[in-house]
Amino acid sequence: MSSRHHDADDPFYVSGTRCNDRALLAHYIGPRGSHQILKTATVSGPWETKDSTDSQQKHDTRTENYRRSWMRGFYERVGVAALSGAFLIAPMWLMVLHKTLYTGLISTTGFVAVFGFTAAAFLRHPTEVVACTAAYAAVLVVFVGLTTENAAD
Repeated sequence: MSSRHHDADDPFYVSGTRCNDRALLAHYIGPRGSHQILKTATVSGPWETKDSTDSQQKHDTRTENYRRSWMRGFYERVGVAALSGAFLIAPMWLMVLHKTLYTGLISTTGFVAVFGFTAAAFLRHPTEVVACTAAYAAVLVVFVGLTTENAAD
């Protein structure tokens, strides 16, 4: 519930714009309770009339909401996988094609800095940013050590 309370399609959000919802709120809460609710809550749209057809109403089930949320998360995970793959593969190619110490150090510094800014944009806590950036830097430093060691041979 806490992760979805800002979404417009929150499954736990009680909306009173539909005619049946308004009737149920009035029946169970009563006129005094509904006035208190109306004072503290804003209505997102106009009240529905009894003449409205079902084709105009949006029925959203928990399954549909879960599926939509899963798909949104799936696309986000695919984007993160592509971005993280690019962050690992690009410096690897650069360091393999140009086996010098300066190329390894400069590319590691640049990619770690860009990765750190990207992590800061998407992660919530500073400790997560530090941990991810340190792990990424460790992988690249090991690769720099391996490529420059092989270049010296």
